Amino acid sequence: MSGPPPQPTSADDQHPDEEYDEDDPYTQYSRELYQYTLGLWAESRRIADEKARVKAAAKKEEEERKRRLLEAADKAAKGEPTPSTSTSKGT
Repeated sequence: MSGPPPQPTSADDQHPDEEYDEDDPYTQYSRELYQYTLGLWAESRRIADEKARVKAAAKKEEEERKRRLLEAADKAAKGEPTPSTSTSKGT
């Protein structure tokens, strides 16, 4: 006893000799729906990529700010003047 026959792997395999009628309303609807959903997907990917870039830039900026604060704290602990604590002599 053998199992069920193998299933076709794509729409083209189901009807290899049949051509699609480009004027068929279902074919047109299917193509339009595909284009629409592809556009939505592409736009959502663009937005997600932009959010990721903004998040990465903010993280890098925050790390740089923390590094500068640590450097200033180290200089202050050593008694070195920092830009915020040094006095200007011209005033």
